[in-house]
Amino acid sequence: MLNVKKKKKLKIATTLGFFLIIEGFHCYLSNKGTVIKNYGVSFGVDGWFFIFLNVFFVILLTKYWWKYNHFGLNLIVIGGWVNAVDRLFWGYVRDYWKLGIIYNNLADWIIQIGVIIFLSQIWIKRSK
Repeated sequence: MLNVKKKKKLKIATTLGFFLIIEGFHCYLSNKGTVIKNYGVSFGVDGWFFIFLNVFFVILLTKYWWKYNHFGLNLIVIGGWVNAVDRLFWGYVRDYWKLGIIYNNLADWIIQIGVIIFLSQIWIKRSK
């Protein structure tokens, strides 16, 4: 059984690994396809207040992620940081796919899947 220190190192290493894979995929798609520059936060919402709120939410989630071990929460944090790094380096989030009227990217999908897994983990834990 792993002690707490080793568990935290493993958690950081796996999260960083997934982050680098997704960021690498973003760079690959940027070079191969059309990039839609999303200056808004989510669903095309624009404005500095919403951007600040989004960054604050990612930081808050990261603090919660550090304390608890939920796979869904790991996915949310990874996707949030990928989008935050895009916004920091590029000034926008790089989106690639259009579904209806909404543009999104792999990090958006990871966040959505993470939310579903996280909520189901909480629901299962509370129903026991």
